[in-house]
Amino acid sequence: MRQWKLKSADSNLAGIFSSELKISTATARLLVSRGVSSVEQAKAFLNPGIEQLHAPWMMLGMREAVERISQALESQEKILIYGDYDVDGATSVVLLSKALRMLGGSPEYYIPQRLGEGYGLRTAVLEQAASGGVGLVITVDTGIRAHEELRAARQLGLDVIVTDHHLPGSDPAPAVAVLNPHQEGCQYPDKNLCGVGVVLKLAQALFEYAGRLLAGEYPKWFQSFFKLAALGTVADSVPLQGENRVLTRLGLEGLATPVNPGLRALLARALPGKSNLRSEDISFRIAPRLNAAGRMRDARSVVELFEAAAPEAGALAEQLEQLNAERQRVEERIRNEIFDRIENEPALSDCRVLCVEGAGWHRGVLGIVASKVMERIHRPVLVFSNEGQLCYGSGRAPAGVHLLRLLETCPELMERFGGHAQAVGVTIATERLGLLRTRLNQAALAYPPATPPVIEIDTELELAEITPRLLRELESCEPFGIGNPKPLFICRNVELISPPEILKERHLKLRLRKDASRFEALGWGMAERAGEVRSRLDVTFWLEQTNHPVYGERIQLILKDWREAERVPAAEAVAAQ
Repeated sequence: MRQWKLKSADSNLAGIFSSELKISTATARLLVSRGVSSVEQAKAFLNPGIEQLHAPWMMLGMREAVERISQALESQEKILIYGDYDVDGATSVVLLSKALRMLGGSPEYYIPQRLGEGYGLRTAVLEQAASGGVGLVITVDTGIRAHEELRAARQLGLDVIVTDHHLPGSDPAPAVAVLNPHQEGCQYPDKNLCGVGVVLKLAQALFEYAGRLLAGEYPKWFQSFFKLAALGTVADSVPLQGENRVLTRLGLEGLATPVNPGLRALLARALPGKSNLRSEDISFRIAPRLNAAGRMRDARSVVELFEAAAPEAGALAEQLEQLNAERQRVEERIRNEIFDRIENEPALSDCRVLCVEGAGWHRGVLGIVASKVMERIHRPVLVFSNEGQLCYGSGRAPAGVHLLRLLETCPELMERFGGHAQAVGVTIATERLGLLRTRLNQAALAYPPATPPVIEIDTELELAEITPRLLRELESCEPFGIGNPKPLFICRNVELISPPEILKERHLKLRLRKDASRFEALGWGMAERAGEVRSRLDVTFWLEQTNHPVYGERIQLILKDWREAERVPAAEAVAAQ
């Protein structure tokens, strides 16, 4: 049985929010449970707007970066944008390329191939750029730890500006300017920007410096960049708080009426007929298609999609559709192979950090596979493709385990590594992989043993409180994602009206009531749990509005978990948890 944890909420503060903001007590309790502690904060949370964005000049290195780029634009110096192959990196390339062209430049770009080159700067590419007359290189979503390559660039006569959001090393990157909110000494208020978020701030500063923007003003033409920022921000799983929340909200509004032919073609395939986009649409429908290019072939096709005219855009969007289908097949095969190994090899099921390898596993899906395996075993997971002398891997870790810090306990073992607390990339000599496995498992002893994640419930909710008004108020709490998850509710002692119903052999439907209120509850992929259903239940759930072809718009519960109803008063039940 999974543990439930009901977040605490000051009822007096919730009452103030409800009265002052004219919102339901349920929404007020939700705000309190999310850490909102004043009416002013509550207003800002419910109405994220442009006025909440920070001045780009607050970021360390911005003045130096803007002056060097402006010098290059004025002298028509050749500029190379060096990106990354995921959605964050590709949208960063698109945004900065467009901004520099609007300012009179003609930038080139380079995105390494995941399979042939891997993540990060490459000296060979910098040598080619220098020989081709490039004078300035701007990295996007990469470069913060590429000290050796940056020193090589300096020797080649190249100036490099690093824009990145990955965690820096102990020494500053040797570049003309570095834009990264995480670097030591940077006073920028929001540390959670992703790569395209940092690039957006750079573009804003460039336009202000050129006199094309007034400080603090965001005309419609500049707001078009928010759409790219929203795609990269949600796809990169950074916290949807602060500026990220504002950029995503505004970007989603813009995505409802796309102008770019490539974007229109992509949305027509990913979300046919849908105009009211949400963050989960990016996470589960749009981002996988964009990511498929870099995972399976070449991320440059994403940039080409956004720069294409209508006829070509349709063909490129269809190509991404096919690549995503291929990605799904490959991912499933590797994932199932790993699950079989875990089941049949006791040593794998007992380790603190799972390091697993396969000959020639497709590098493009290793991160997704690591994430899926981690979700099942609740431990850090590194998945490697064994390609002879070298192994290439991606790792994921649950909250509470800093995977990058684990790797930093044995840097001498690896050829390259980097990333975040919960996501890393590694290149290592095959002969050292066993030693890495041993060292990581030793270092992981500093963390508590893995346990299934606790289900954190935002607030109690009676079925009678579920109304269209509540759904509208919850929409004001969007976008949902990392750092601002979709609200999870609990209702106690609900009655099962009829036996559980199995849908398509995989899903579960329950009909529930409490007092005079009745709702249908769906458990996606939960058919195997039908035997756990009792006549009276405590249920945890999200809310969703559907448009049924016969019954019209309806609200239904999406089940997260349930258990037999507590036999003690609710207050005592909460205390017991």
